[in-house]
Amino acid sequence: MTSYIVKGDEGTYVYRVYRHQWRDKPAIQFELDVLQHYIVADLNYPNRC
Repeated sequence: MTSYIVKGDEGTYVYRVYRHQWRDKPAIQFELDVLQHYIVADLNYPNRC
């Protein structure tokens, strides 16, 4: 997995690139759901890239 931090006028974004078949779609969706939970709950979350 490789992560890219992109900063723009409207915010900062992290893009992740996974190797083919390294993780399945449910595992990636779980990660996105956890991150969304942190955002909605206004919690700090690890920002290691």
